[in-house]
Amino acid sequence: MPDPVPALSLLADGFRRVGPQPAPGDAGRLRALLAAAASGRAGASGTLQVGLATLSSWENASGIAPLLPAGAFGRSAGARRILRATLRFLGTRPTPVEALATVARGTPARVVGTVQRARWKLTSHIWFKGESSDHNVRLLVEEGHDFFLLSASGQEVLVLASGGWLTGGSGTALDVGDRVEVLGFVDRVIDHGSRSSPRNPRGEPIALALRAGDELPLVVRKTGADATTAGTRSRPRS
Repeated sequence: MPDPVPALSLLADGFRRVGPQPAPGDAGRLRALLAAAASGRAGASGTLQVGLATLSSWENASGIAPLLPAGAFGRSAGARRILRATLRFLGTRPTPVEALATVARGTPARVVGTVQRARWKLTSHIWFKGESSDHNVRLLVEEGHDFFLLSASGQEVLVLASGGWLTGGSGTALDVGDRVEVLGFVDRVIDHGSRSSPRNPRGEPIALALRAGDELPLVVRKTGADATTAGTRSRPRS
């Protein structure tokens, strides 16, 4: 799918990405490719179905398309294998936060929790999607910042926004207190803002983290009835 590459700005605690809206004519083709990847001759596995549910709509699928591995949306058998592997990643089963400390770095994990706080102080949404225009061309703007996710057991996980994708279309926003599901790859990073983290021999706190992979994005999906849209709620951070 020959989409122009979005313009990406790396921030100290995240990213800002500006790219074109998906071409309406590609909708049918993309839906057909996703359906073919999910069905196949042997039928779709449960993991593939969960991956498709993560995309959930044309709008979501078109938003993530530029972040998928090269060749994922081609017509060849190899491209179909890439897309099926991507959908399997998107269908990773929920992972207890307590298990993250025992798995190897780079292991895919899906964690559910509440947005606890931003990594650094912000004066607007932690993550948002909006629209802008340039020379009468509508552009999709997404800006995400690192944040701490609080699990039901009271453990914090640092979510590194760079390379991430928030499901939903223009107007979707993420704020403190929102319930989210985060799919990414497990890492451990030194972070002095982390609370109650184990320490390395030099006394530095080691935070459990979820981040994007080399070929696949971090995916953040809002859950529950507390979903907000950009411009409807803005809370100060501490």
